[in-house]
Amino acid sequence: MKVICSGCQAAFSIQDEKIPVGKEVKIGCPKCRTPLELKRSGEISREGESGCPSFPETGGAGLEMGEPQLDMVEEGVAAALLCVSDASRKAHLESTLDAMGFQVFFAPTSAVAMNKLQHNHYDLVVLDESHGGEGFQGVGLLRHFQLLPMHLRRKFFLCYLSARFPSLDRFAAFRAGVDVILNPADVQECKVLLERAIKDRTAFYKVFRFELEKRGQF
Repeated sequence: MKVICSGCQAAFSIQDEKIPVGKEVKIGCPKCRTPLELKRSGEISREGESGCPSFPETGGAGLEMGEPQLDMVEEGVAAALLCVSDASRKAHLESTLDAMGFQVFFAPTSAVAMNKLQHNHYDLVVLDESHGGEGFQGVGLLRHFQLLPMHLRRKFFLCYLSARFPSLDRFAAFRAGVDVILNPADVQECKVLLERAIKDRTAFYKVFRFELEKRGQF
């Protein structure tokens, strides 16, 4: 669905299948805060019949979805979701990702993050191990990401902030099921580290993605 703000005329995109059928959703324009009303009619597409299947339920106890939290992303702009509790760390990451060209959104709790992941697409997700007090072996967001089927998991880049490991530790990243580990002590250099890791992942998936796109499977 293409949305044109009546206030600032900015154009945004929201995937149709992320809006509940027959339900009116109110959201503020992320640029000028003009109230916008979105409504979708018709039947919900089944997973596999749509180019963008829903974020699956993975058994997270206590994570209430509630009302859909829709984030409108300006057309042609990549979106990033920050699941970071520390205020100073979050501010620095927001500034860095903004400089990298991302439109940044926030999830203060695991429940909000799950809601946003259900109803939006993000190109980059940054998850702090202390978010919600879950820890490296917690049963929260990290576990959900680990259980995602690969056809969904490969559609976004997952950065995990952990003081347990050095930045860019590939073995730790593989074990955790994330794309890159970033030690909080290196957060001031996160732009260089993230750009390097994203470049490496893009090169790794280049041929694979090309073949999938030819078949219409990506």
